[in-house]
Amino acid sequence: MSSPEPPEEILFSVHLTYHTITKPPPGSRAQPKDNKTVKIKEITTMLLDDVDSYVDFQREILAKHGESKYHITEGKTFPFQYRYTKTKGDAVDVDNLGDWSDFVKVVVAKKVSKVTVLADMNNVIKAWNSQGDGGSDNDENHYSGEGRAVATLSKTQEDLARVRTLLHDEWKNDHDGGMTYVPSNGGPALPLTPSMVNEWVRSVYDGHSTIHQPPNTQTFDPAKLQAALHPSRRAIAPSQTPTSEVAVLLNSLTGLLGVARTTGPVSPKTPTRRSTDSPSHTSPPPRPSPSQLSRYLRYATKELGVEDAEQYELALRKERYGPDILADIPDGDLADLKIPRGDVRRLKNGCSEWLRSSDAKRKHSEIDTPENSNRRTSEEPDNEGRKADGEPEKRVRYERRYPGGGAYTFWAPPMVAGESTEQDRQTMYLDEATKKFLPVPDGCVVIESDDELLEGL
Repeated sequence: MSSPEPPEEILFSVHLTYHTITKPPPGSRAQPKDNKTVKIKEITTMLLDDVDSYVDFQREILAKHGESKYHITEGKTFPFQYRYTKTKGDAVDVDNLGDWSDFVKVVVAKKVSKVTVLADMNNVIKAWNSQGDGGSDNDENHYSGEGRAVATLSKTQEDLARVRTLLHDEWKNDHDGGMTYVPSNGGPALPLTPSMVNEWVRSVYDGHSTIHQPPNTQTFDPAKLQAALHPSRRAIAPSQTPTSEVAVLLNSLTGLLGVARTTGPVSPKTPTRRSTDSPSHTSPPPRPSPSQLSRYLRYATKELGVEDAEQYELALRKERYGPDILADIPDGDLADLKIPRGDVRRLKNGCSEWLRSSDAKRKHSEIDTPENSNRRTSEEPDNEGRKADGEPEKRVRYERRYPGGGAYTFWAPPMVAGESTEQDRQTMYLDEATKKFLPVPDGCVVIESDDELLEGL
């Protein structure tokens, strides 16, 4: 008996409502006014009838809207509505795990290609605050609706949850809660999205793959995989000789310290036996830093004619795309990120030249040489936070946290008034009074200073 085909990905148009309360003037009898703003984002994912898919779906909704600070767990979920017709009155409520199971069955059975999801930010905040920091002692109250019994997991759902746990233990990241598949043959590392995890879990359950080997589908096709953003995550094949291991180690160290000036192999100082089958190793490229993408997009806006290229940064970071691999990404994959095809070509054509420029090679630990000092103007701060004329300049420490996991800190001038962007809403600043990182207030904008950008955490 053949196993059922894995579920197809479905396009969701997510409408998230924000509320801004306008208070009347003092002494006025008018009531406060609730100003509603609806933000619409699109996500594509698969649906599974289990609690992990229920939680992952809500996490993707918040991540797409830049609201990942409201961490969703089994005890912290928010209600939403869905409809697959244009009639607003047809919206159906999803309040708990039982409703989620009905939602999945309806969408899959009707083979719906696009679903509209309606959510309210007030419900997100309410769900987050209702459980405090624990979130697991009162799960029954959260999943049960009016007069409903708490939904229980079926045998299939329990088996899928068990497979998901084994998969997470095998491929979990050390720095965040995500997962990355690293092939044993030395191929490129592949960050796993929630929809990819769902497909892998279902494939293992159906007996088509294992915990150590992903399914043989288009999603995991090696021909479509690109190099990992962080080369340290790539699996390295064993060296053929001890001599080549020494050469690789020396090359890695010189590349990290920025002292390598040639691309030729590093010759060990001790006498070694020549080997005709020993491979020739070249000095690895500098490790990509989180600041490279921001700097390249600013360069693209000024020099390549890409209008407001910084607006694409969040989408590119979510897919782990940087200027080091941008030229190898298929045009269609970048167009799927809502980047116009003309700008796609400009971004891909310009990255190679930018990577060879001094702007791409700047580091926080860069030595302040006389040549660099002559190039600095009187308005630019030096590495000590002072201008060239000796006048101190106020600097603030910031930390930018990304929805998909990871963060980096940097120093920049104090915030200025302006229209907040998605990046500003993902940025925290260090409050000198409390010594804690606090969110950048709405209506404030952070102007980055690349010279003091730190390595990503």
